[in-house]
Amino acid sequence: MKLLYNVTVRAYRAAISAAAIAGKEKAQQWLAGRENWRSKLKADLSKLDLTNKKTIWFHCASLGEFEQGRPLIESVRKESPDVNIVLTFFSPSGYENKKNYSHADLILYLPLDTRKNARDFLDLIKPKVAVFVKYEFWYHYMRALNDRDIPLILASAIFRDEQLFFKSYGKWYLKSLQLVDQFYVQSDKSKELLTSHGIKNVEVSGDTRFDRVWQLSQKVKTFNELDPFFEDQKVFIAGSSWEKEDEFTEKLIDDGLLNDFKIVIAPHEITESKIKGYEKKWPGQTFRFTNRKTVKDLRDKKIMIVDTIGHLSSLYQYATIALIGGGFTTGIHNILEAATYGVPTIFGPNNERFQEAQDLMKQEAAFEVKIYSDLTKVFNKMSDEEKLANASEKSRKYVSQNTGAVDIIYAGIKKKLLAE
Repeated sequence: MKLLYNVTVRAYRAAISAAAIAGKEKAQQWLAGRENWRSKLKADLSKLDLTNKKTIWFHCASLGEFEQGRPLIESVRKESPDVNIVLTFFSPSGYENKKNYSHADLILYLPLDTRKNARDFLDLIKPKVAVFVKYEFWYHYMRALNDRDIPLILASAIFRDEQLFFKSYGKWYLKSLQLVDQFYVQSDKSKELLTSHGIKNVEVSGDTRFDRVWQLSQKVKTFNELDPFFEDQKVFIAGSSWEKEDEFTEKLIDDGLLNDFKIVIAPHEITESKIKGYEKKWPGQTFRFTNRKTVKDLRDKKIMIVDTIGHLSSLYQYATIALIGGGFTTGIHNILEAATYGVPTIFGPNNERFQEAQDLMKQEAAFEVKIYSDLTKVFNKMSDEEKLANASEKSRKYVSQNTGAVDIIYAGIKKKLLAE
């Protein structure tokens, strides 16, 4: 099985190389970021004090996992300022967006998971503790950490029956989980699943994203220059919108269901052609978020297009209701960013992997839609002010009552850091 794993890893790299040759930008970034990684890492490490300071290594697959790991990183930085923090990413969407993140001392791509790469990487950074966030299971890195008696913590993890670990043919992968020193999982169900397979070093911590979005909501940045646009009106936000959400938003506008709303559209992928497409579709009615200070009279505008990364989470403070993207493709984007402000959320059917979606739907504070008529039913329901207020309050309470994961996991990290 290890042979099959190694073949799969190398086949993945070959596929990335082929995509890069075909001109795919993210594949090119994936490869370029890993070129000559040893010499680059040695040069970067020469600027850090590895002799007198302990090093903690955080690894995140991409941007979503980073947002889960971020409050942990910042807790370490605040409580243990004399610790070196090394942060790695697997994907370009994580690294390219966060390569200048100020709370880490060193940020880089994770070298491909081979036995030699893992050994060389650990010999260079010499971590005292390693923290993998949510879904990351790289066998050779896990084995190399274990061989060096370096504790590995898996933070904000979630496990489901259908995962490979728990299949009859996945015993090798299940055994690899024994290389983890401590699991901090999001739910009782995840803990029960692990313990039923003989893994006992598990604690239910909850999801660190609750802490993150709650913290942001308590010190949210406001945009006073947008007051004339919002002006105490209802606001519909299409957040991290893909093609299907764009299609739904257009139909809502055409059918008059958004006549009483101001509209904010934040596309999943921000490209000039995408933004110009919106502007062409609704001529004279739109303005770009980056131009908000130069538009003469925002009161006359109907639609704001968010053409930046990083502002959507703050803009949810103005929302009345939000359509969150990803539910018709790879999986829903972060609905907690909206829920923390008491915003009822709507999303597509690919949401079963997201516990917060299941919980909020049970409380009728979030709604799944499969076709456009489902969406119109939700709008009709939320047109009842009492039902809207109830959904809003349930959303806000759900987030505030599920905070605390960061304190639990940080206590475990601190214990490992202080251990001799």
